[in-house]
Amino acid sequence: MFAGIKKVVEGTDFFLLLQDDGVVLGFGDCSFGRLANTQCQYEKRLIPIRLPGKAIDIATAQWTSFAVLEDGSVMSWGSDEDFILGRSFSGKRNARDGTATPGRVEGLPGVVRIVANSDAVSVLTAEGEVWSWGLAASRPKGLFVFQTPARVDGLPPIGSIEIASAGKFMFAIGRDGSLWAWGANEYGQLGDGTRVNSPVPRKVPIPKVVSVGGGRNNSVAVLADGTVRAWGRNDSSTMGNGQNVQDEGTVVPTPVAGITGAASEVAGFGHIIVLLKNGTMRTWGHDGWGQAGVGRSGGYQERPAAPKLTGVTAVFAPRNKCFATTSDGRLWFWGPGNYKLMGPLREQKNVPTDITALW
Repeated sequence: MFAGIKKVVEGTDFFLLLQDDGVVLGFGDCSFGRLANTQCQYEKRLIPIRLPGKAIDIATAQWTSFAVLEDGSVMSWGSDEDFILGRSFSGKRNARDGTATPGRVEGLPGVVRIVANSDAVSVLTAEGEVWSWGLAASRPKGLFVFQTPARVDGLPPIGSIEIASAGKFMFAIGRDGSLWAWGANEYGQLGDGTRVNSPVPRKVPIPKVVSVGGGRNNSVAVLADGTVRAWGRNDSSTMGNGQNVQDEGTVVPTPVAGITGAASEVAGFGHIIVLLKNGTMRTWGHDGWGQAGVGRSGGYQERPAAPKLTGVTAVFAPRNKCFATTSDGRLWFWGPGNYKLMGPLREQKNVPTDITALW
């Protein structure tokens, strides 16, 4: 039985899990040192990641891993491609070879949260500042370009941050519930009423926000009143409005009909999971591998669906997969499988499947 899972993240062919007791576990591809282990090629069982303290948050880039420790420090290990380690390990943009030894990212003042995608990493400090690093902003659509952490200016005190799972844009929620966005915006995914990319944070015209996420070219947010709004491109039915179109994108946050009492959300590569305050879920978007969790697969879930799982306490949507924890301490999985993994994770699951007994 798990000690209790706080977070599940996925890189390229590997996973990290953060337990409630601060222990970080990993499994999958070991290359580039991403599992902090030089003795394996592909680990099919959960192995502990040796860190110098208990972790409070984790994140993964493509071949790189990160953890925030209780003392506010950030540890990184794995590939240093695009300077993603944040600690001048190689000094080379294309240095996939990295390190299996977790090391401290210097210059960060008291971190409480970390988010990452294949291009960039951002952290939130206890003082409400956002710091970022990576290669993304050297590209016209990107966010930032720093080999080591630099503060993102132009923001009020921030309470939460989120980076697009598959896109080059980012969000920050102010402590007052205001929403800020920057980065790529060709389909209106920033929600600021334009399709103009922005290298600096812009305020999004939306009522008080409690949770936000982004996919490839789409975005979704839960408001303080328990309703949900979506915006950006709708080519994977991520607007939840019954359509699936190759459109130019909706440039302002638009209500998703039929959802009340929402508590939080997560956005994968093309699917969305909303957790309701009553412990149930609503899902929509890309359903090619059963991500809607309602017993079918192929195509798109064009309107919110309700998977048959209750007592849900947290949801995670790493890449194309789906995970949830329930109040009885169990971990559930649905979505595409991987033949390299173990047990139920080897095969596609079209409904939430209990995987707690795997380890």
